[in-house]
Amino acid sequence: MVIDHDTLRALRARLAFLAKREGSNNAFARRCGVDQGQMGRYISGDREPMLSTLIQIAERAGVTLEWLVAGVGPEKPAQKGEGDLSGSRLGAINARLLGKVIAIAAEQPFWRELDLSEQASLVVRTYLAFAAKKTPSAGAIVSEIKRAKAA
Repeated sequence: MVIDHDTLRALRARLAFLAKREGSNNAFARRCGVDQGQMGRYISGDREPMLSTLIQIAERAGVTLEWLVAGVGPEKPAQKGEGDLSGSRLGAINARLLGKVIAIAAEQPFWRELDLSEQASLVVRTYLAFAAKKTPSAGAIVSEIKRAKAA
């Protein structure tokens, strides 16, 4: 995944902010379940995290994926009963469904044309469309991805 320079710089700043709030890069890495060296490379900009890693970091750091990746929307997820599902904690999600959405989204011909924040937004919107339902078919996920991209 290629992240443009400005987006990567802003992502690094948000990761550094969260690490400082946690007390250190190593403490933040442990909290997020990411190798300490790898987290250091994400914060320094030497490596670009995969979308699945960003989702894991957002969930474990207690921030929204949209805020972490793009700096938009609320930093903290809404608590149950506060607003819609878009602010729900990512930790409450079905990991199998999220993995399926990511895998199918990454297979779409337009996927590589999207920047990281667009990819994250598309995955979150598509996931949320199915979050309260039984596991959808691959065809239903593709249809929802295309609908979400057009929105």
